[in-house]
Amino acid sequence: MHFDAPASDPGPEGFEPWEIDAAQAVVHSFVAARGRFRTHRFEDLLQEGLLAWWEQRGQHDKRRASKRTFLGRVITSRLLDLQKAELAEKRTADRSALSLDFQDWDLQRSVEDVQADDPYKLAERSETTERIARARERLPARERAILDGLLVEKTPAELSRELGTSRVTVYAERVRIRDALEAEGLRGFIG
Repeated sequence: MHFDAPASDPGPEGFEPWEIDAAQAVVHSFVAARGRFRTHRFEDLLQEGLLAWWEQRGQHDKRRASKRTFLGRVITSRLLDLQKAELAEKRTADRSALSLDFQDWDLQRSVEDVQADDPYKLAERSETTERIARARERLPARERAILDGLLVEKTPAELSRELGTSRVTVYAERVRIRDALEAEGLRGFIG
C-alpha cells in the first residue's frame, strides 16, 4: 500500500520537497527511457514538469490515484508534448526547398560522420533498442503487436480497432508490457 508523502512546509518555489524529488525522478526516468532532448536541458525539463504539476495539482482525485502517481502522469504528459513538439520542429526544418539540380548523394552521410556527431547517443540508442528487443521476445504475439503500436505512438483506441479487441484488453496488456520493459531496465518507457 502506498501513501502520499506527508504534508510539509512548501519551499521557496511553493513546492513541497517531496514534489521536487518526485519530479526529478520522473524527468530522469523519462530521459533514460526515451533519450535526450536536443533543445532542452534537464533543468528546463524539470521546470516544465513542475509548471505542469503546478497548473494541474488542484485536479488531483485521491480516489483515482495517489498524488505521486498523478504528479508522474502530469509531468510525463508534459514531457511527451515537448518531445513531440521538438520532433515536429526537426521535421519542419528538414523540409527546405531543393534545387531541381539536387542529387540524393548530396545528403548522404557516412556512418563515421554520424558516429562522430555523438558516439554516446548512438551507443545509448543501440542499448535501448537491444533492451526493447529482449523484452519483446518474451511477449506473446498480441502483446508484441501492442508494443509495436505504442512505440510508434498509437493510442489504445487505435490499437483496439486494429487488433479487434477492447480497449480494456489493450490497457491490461500494456501493464504486462510495461512490466517486461521494466525487467530490462526501461522503467517509465511506457506509461
